[in-house]
Amino acid sequence: MPFARIYSEFSTRRPVLYALYRWVILSALIVLQTLRTVPSKLASVALILFALVFFLVKSRSREKRRLFPDRGYLVFGALAVLGFAVQFYPIFNGSSLIGRVSTLTGIEERPLYLTLTLCLSVLAVPGIGFLVEDIIERVYGVDGSVLHRLRFARNPFLIFCTVYGLAVTAIIRANFNYIDDAGRCFYGYSGWNNFSRFASNYLSTFVHGNSFLADVSPLTQLLAVVLMASSSVIVLYVFTGKKKYTLFQYCAVVPLCLSPYFLECLSYKYDSPYMSLSIFASVFPALFFSGEKENRKKLLLASFAGTMLNCLTYQVALGIFPMLVVFLAAQSLIHGKEASARVFSAVGTAAFGYFLAVLYYKIVVVIPTAADDYVSGSMPPVVQLFPTIISNYRQYFELIQYDFNLPWKILLLILAVGFPLRMVLCGKGKRMQSLILTLLAEAVSAVLIFGLYPLLEKPLFETRAFFGLGAWIAFVSLSTLTDAEGAEHCSLQKACILALSWSFFAFAFIYGNALSAQKEYLTYRSAEIMSGINAHYTDSATKKLKILGDAGLAPTIRNSVEHYPVLSRLTPRLLRENWSWGNFSLSYYYRTDLIADNLMEITDELPLLLETGTYSLYGDAERIVVKLN
Repeated sequence: MPFARIYSEFSTRRPVLYALYRWVILSALIVLQTLRTVPSKLASVALILFALVFFLVKSRSREKRRLFPDRGYLVFGALAVLGFAVQFYPIFNGSSLIGRVSTLTGIEERPLYLTLTLCLSVLAVPGIGFLVEDIIERVYGVDGSVLHRLRFARNPFLIFCTVYGLAVTAIIRANFNYIDDAGRCFYGYSGWNNFSRFASNYLSTFVHGNSFLADVSPLTQLLAVVLMASSSVIVLYVFTGKKKYTLFQYCAVVPLCLSPYFLECLSYKYDSPYMSLSIFASVFPALFFSGEKENRKKLLLASFAGTMLNCLTYQVALGIFPMLVVFLAAQSLIHGKEASARVFSAVGTAAFGYFLAVLYYKIVVVIPTAADDYVSGSMPPVVQLFPTIISNYRQYFELIQYDFNLPWKILLLILAVGFPLRMVLCGKGKRMQSLILTLLAEAVSAVLIFGLYPLLEKPLFETRAFFGLGAWIAFVSLSTLTDAEGAEHCSLQKACILALSWSFFAFAFIYGNALSAQKEYLTYRSAEIMSGINAHYTDSATKKLKILGDAGLAPTIRNSVEHYPVLSRLTPRLLRENWSWGNFSLSYYYRTDLIADNLMEITDELPLLLETGTYSLYGDAERIVVKLN
């Protein structure tokens, strides 16, 4: 029997076994993604084999045309497996099982790695292709009608693309290598495997057109804009159920993607599209949130797939989907859109898919990372779990208290208080019941703002870890406006929504211009320091470099920080001590003979070589210390 017909017969006559085969293959691919990069020759050979499979394997069905041709699924499967395959085989390196097989067969281990990887890749292509086919057909149906239903989204999508595109122009113009960007621009590495973000690693190869990730900005930020606009349209649709929206509804969803915290994500030239994709993955499953029995499988599948993609791109967004479910459920219960039993059934289905994906990711996919001064992915001991959670939440909310200026706090308070009032006045149920549900939704969603990070022993406290707050603001605002557009006494909430959205939109330009000023300032300070080093060191011998002190923020930013405190945390100080990125440009961008050594101990008194108003230069033949004033 030809190779192609094996899959067709197997999938037709043994559907249960074939379904098991697909999921085993998919699980194996995800597990094997936890790897390092392999030689490019392997990728080339695998691509040739994928092409052969594509031309040999025929359709397993003679049904009418579906969402796209059957061979398209095989192409998708080939591309997906190729993305995994280029990182496959090092998992076998050092394996005792492979060692025993190598001894028994007499085959050297490295060719054995290569053979196993290629065989697994070829076997997986039809499985992944058919799996994608099943998912698309089950979620969307076979007639492609979903494309027709989504035609209404064109105009809202273009509106959001315009708004978000304008908002990031100042950030794009700044052309600032934001923290990790400095290393990626220099070395071209991906590096997201460190935090088990394998989808980011995989997708970056296609975005940059090469496994060497050269700087392709602003393409990445424009892709982020497209994903942000798509996410915003989905949120509008699931909250309102309508195809036409008011100005205030458009404004209400803006904080989802233009909160001050998410602006840091948009600052990354390399990370921005995958961070935006995490939001899209979080809100997409809400399209299937319904209490109808026939939609439960779709909701379960979408919840699992969306949460898994979220985990594989950027885990900060893990709180957005649960928040969205909480608000949608409260809205349905308060306005009597569906029976309570159906609403709770939908919530349970979504929660099951969510936690199943999180557990699968944690148990099967995650590569444990060692704790350091930056962040740790491990949970504290059971005895310390509750105190750690309380401490983490307190620190998170204290930082929000510090970051937000007084006008933002006032507007946020009005929205938070106005939301339960509007739901009580506009709800179709009992007022006390509506009040309790609304307050409960606010409280539970506030706990979910930071996703699962508060459960960690050492969570992330950088500003990008807070962008769930923007989603919370958007959901509260949309819930306030839903079914209340014609109600009385809604003017104050509308004014607050408009003011907060405009303020965030304007702040995007303030922040982008601050990045531009900071870049000029750091360039000036770095050039001044390198001038002194070049004057005293004319040889090319390798020397260790250590920075003491902090260059701080550009003078033009310091006054703005008083009115926008979050600027001080958003704007990187890329010239300071005890930070791997604090002297990267000095060590790599100007002279290749300088090696950054933040741990270098100064046990003796180094001679003073130069002293200026901004820095002092100390050094000998092997060591250089720059003390910033």
